[in-house]
Amino acid sequence: MDNFKITVIILIIILVVAIVIYYTSINSNKTNTEVKEVDEQVMENSKYIYISPSQMAEQIKNMNKDEYVILDVRTKQEYDDERIPNSVLLTLNEIEAKASTVLPNKDIKIYVYCRSGARSQQAAYKLISLGYKNVYDFGGIIDYPYEKIKGIK
Repeated sequence: MDNFKITVIILIIILVVAIVIYYTSINSNKTNTEVKEVDEQVMENSKYIYISPSQMAEQIKNMNKDEYVILDVRTKQEYDDERIPNSVLLTLNEIEAKASTVLPNKDIKIYVYCRSGARSQQAAYKLISLGYKNVYDFGGIIDYPYEKIKGIK
């Protein structure tokens, strides 16, 4: 009789664990689906576009300076060493904390660059996830063939 009771208790425990796992997975899938839908809505309402430095230069040529921002996402030291004229520094690590202050207009065109293009892509996706609508990644300053400023402002 003792073996029978032990077997029944083990089966009940297994059944309870299976039910908990089942319901946890249903809720987890629902949450992931909801997050995915929100991400898709953000992406639909926002633009991430990779463009070349020459395309960026052509686009801003006939724009007023209040219609766009050239955003440098490198470190302060890199920015102080060399930068694109009229660019604004907002390091990759500071985007979540300071973007709303540095970039208050979420509809403005934002042209993002870094040294080689890796950080600018990460930054562009972060900006989009924060609700910025027109984000253009033009890669790295190493590929930028136009005027650059060297040294601290």
